[in-house]
This record gives sequence, structure tokens and C-alpha cells, in this order.
Amino acid sequence: MYSYKVEFLETSIAKSTWKDTVRGEVDGRTTSKDLEAMLLEKDKEGYELVSVVPTTGVVKISSTVHHVMTAGFMVTFRKKDEPEG
Repeated sequence: MYSYKVEFLETSIAKSTWKDTVRGEVDGRTTSKDLEAMLLEKDKEGYELVSVVPTTGVVKISSTVHHVMTAGFMVTFRKKDEPEG
């Protein structure tokens, strides 16, 4: 039986203007670096990547306008070299 570990990686939001923050535009460069750091850390701990699944959230801009954004990623790892059973 495999040992699994699930981590949540919150996306970094672009903050060059207040409009970017309201729209929830993802800072792809920072988020990718955060994901890379997580992968390297878990590899050192003896885990391998199983999946990366985006999660979304809704930002209410006004009573009638909503914006869907990527809130983060559920990242699942499995302990390396464990026998199935």
C-alpha cells in the first residue's frame, strides 16, 4: 500500500495594480517557482509526484459581476519505492 501526501499550493496573485488584485490574475512565474520548490522538497523527502489539479474560486466584484480564478493547486505525492500491497 502506498503512502500518499496531499499539499495545497496557493497561487501567487499579480499585484501590479489594484485591478490585477481584484481580477485575481495569477502571477505564473512566481507560482511555477513555488511549485518547483515544492516538487524538489518532496523529492528530497522521498515522494514522487502523482498529480497536480487546479482549484478555482469565485471573486465577487459587485452584486452582479463575479470572476472565477485559479485559487491554487492540489498536489498529490506518493512515497517512492514502496511495495504494492
